[in-house]
Amino acid sequence: MSRQLRKREAQKQQEVKTGRNYPYFIFTIFIVLLLPVIYYQATLDLTTMPRVLALSAFLGMFVIFFFNSKWYKPEMLGVLRHGLFPVFGLWLVVSVVTLAFSSNPIEGIFDIIKVLFTITIAMLGAMIFSEEENWLDKLAKVVVLSAIVTSLVGFVQYYLWVVKATEPFLPDGRKIIYRVVGVMAHKNLYSLSLFMMLPFVAYGVVMFKKHWKILSTIALVFVLLLIFMLQARATWVGIMVAVAISVITLILYGNKFGLPKKWKITLITLTLMGAVAVGGVLFLVGKDSQNQYVKQLQSIINPKSAQNIHRINIWKTTIEMIQDRPVLGYGPNNWKLHAGYYFKGRFFLEDQINWQRPHNDFLWVFAEKGIFGILLYLAIFGFSLYYLYRIIGAETTREKRLMALLLIFGLVGYLTASTFDFPYERIFHQAFLGVIFACSVALYHSVYPTAVLKIKKDILVIPLVVIFVFGAYYGYRGTKQEVNLNKARAELRIINRGILPRIDSLPENQKKNAAAMLQQKWREVLKYALNSKTILKNLDPQANPIDYYIGLAYLNLKDYQNGLKYCLLAHNQHPGSIKALNSLGAIYYNLEQYDMAEEYLQKSITIFPSHDALLNLSSTYFMQKEYDKAYELLSNAPKDIMSPRLEDNLKSITIMREMAAKEAKNAEKANGK
Repeated sequence: MSRQLRKREAQKQQEVKTGRNYPYFIFTIFIVLLLPVIYYQATLDLTTMPRVLALSAFLGMFVIFFFNSKWYKPEMLGVLRHGLFPVFGLWLVVSVVTLAFSSNPIEGIFDIIKVLFTITIAMLGAMIFSEEENWLDKLAKVVVLSAIVTSLVGFVQYYLWVVKATEPFLPDGRKIIYRVVGVMAHKNLYSLSLFMMLPFVAYGVVMFKKHWKILSTIALVFVLLLIFMLQARATWVGIMVAVAISVITLILYGNKFGLPKKWKITLITLTLMGAVAVGGVLFLVGKDSQNQYVKQLQSIINPKSAQNIHRINIWKTTIEMIQDRPVLGYGPNNWKLHAGYYFKGRFFLEDQINWQRPHNDFLWVFAEKGIFGILLYLAIFGFSLYYLYRIIGAETTREKRLMALLLIFGLVGYLTASTFDFPYERIFHQAFLGVIFACSVALYHSVYPTAVLKIKKDILVIPLVVIFVFGAYYGYRGTKQEVNLNKARAELRIINRGILPRIDSLPENQKKNAAAMLQQKWREVLKYALNSKTILKNLDPQANPIDYYIGLAYLNLKDYQNGLKYCLLAHNQHPGSIKALNSLGAIYYNLEQYDMAEEYLQKSITIFPSHDALLNLSSTYFMQKEYDKAYELLSNAPKDIMSPRLEDNLKSITIMREMAAKEAKNAEKANGK
């Protein structure tokens, strides 16, 4: 072979070798590095629907690209023989079956798409990782970069919104630290997303050399520092439990890691010292310290902490829901539609009842998908942990054992934090969880390979492409819906904060113009709300029915028939929405159907005695001349809810009640004569 021919052959081999990295890097870079920074400012929830759209579009295109490329090999499908994937399949089946029995199946589509995201990413990741050389190192490097980027966002926000803040609290009463959400929707979820990157970052610190070791160390410091600064208690507890389990694992499998006996003793000593230090803060220093971090740590075990009281109350609520429907549950994403009827006076302010999930993923899954759903959900994590422990105990490389130990740390921490938080709701957390599942399967497959799975690729490709084309359309419609709702709510803010508070104080010659402006604003609300309707999604991110906005606009435009139509639809979509119930009561009141008004307003007060419900129901009783009921209702109303309008109602009711009593007494005397 000539020198030129050999050179050409070597170049060709190098191109093939380099080309094999394309699917791997496309897959990992998008999910790990790009997905967490995708958001759209014009939506109500800046991340959820934009990420559904982006991830669906990516997975649909990637499936077509990968399965029809030279990098795909039929033997890759062998990883699907491992037990985790049949469990995933059953988990999907249970999710679909429980959806069919839910009161609002449309709202459950989001959950099914999330489940498919996790399954597909775990499947594709396991296949690709199993065939990629040095995949652990390459994946860890991408995660290190992502950890640095996402941490920097948090540091910038912390400086701008906490360090430079002039007030210690947000307008809703929360600490100013809650404004630091990084690339997520909530500081706690942001903190947990950083924690999920820790196994890969720590792997880089131990295994990499030169500049990558430096970058990994920087990422580790950034992540730990930001988790501490964010004061996210769930993540703090997750780290503590994960450290404890990891230490126990190291002690039990010390020989596999070449850990001398003296290092085991040192490890135990350091762990006990850490536990004593934390205990000292919790039980001694924390009670009197004014340090916000010490107080936050101490609040973890303080049963009187407002955060703990509310969480425990919502857990009690969820347990009662589970007791009523333990087998099929309420259906995916339907917990929030029924929880209100189980509150039973556990919450005392209206802003305390806007629970979208029970802040405990296990109770959430159990309540929505029943006993089979929670067992399968736990089995998914059980299989992954089983694979990782088998890797540690097997005859394999130091790198694989180390990553298995670190992934155990990550999964234990995630499971612990999800006992107090709701990562199950968020797209990035579930996508990254899919990557972790893929890692556990790929590691296990490298030591315990399975036989080749003979299946035509079209059986996988066609359904997945159809699913993710639908997912992309769902994400697009959901994004468009939130853009329009954002505009509708902007008009509502102008109405509620700008026009209504001032209209009564205006001179008579200006009231007419203000009233005309008010009507125009309600027409704007109606326009944007109608534009936001889609058959694929009927609730906004705060669980307000889209039809509620439409019905509310018609109510204020005095088109009561259309208002009734849409508010009834809203009530059917969300039986526990007090806003829809109050609007229905107001519409029936204006239609002079007082019995119906009373029925829906009583339902609203059963959930929570809000200002609007009390105002409308007392007026309804007044029109029915049931003055005693009206008086009792307002006399027992919480003092912090009472307003000038309710006070006026109470005065009028008191006068009419006294007059009615006098008339009854006079009539009794007349009858006696």
